[in-house]
Amino acid sequence: MSIGRLAKQRDGWLTLGADSLFTNLIALATPVAVLAVMVLAVVAMTGRISWGWRIGALVGIGVIFGAPQIVPWASTPCTGDRL
Repeated sequence: MSIGRLAKQRDGWLTLGADSLFTNLIALATPVAVLAVMVLAVVAMTGRISWGWRIGALVGIGVIFGAPQIVPWASTPCTGDRL
């Protein structure tokens, strides 16, 4: 069996490991994201951070937690159905 066929199997060991890794990373990223938003709020209230850093951090947090929805959407061929 080729590596390509193994990678395409839905219940393969690679998919199982990737799903487990993603679950653990999200569990770790959740409290970090909460703390980051709290720190950004305090720093923003004191006026010590630019708008670019605030927006960039919030977009990054959105991308991290939105990855399960973004990846399938971005990997579909552009046929006009996405719009």
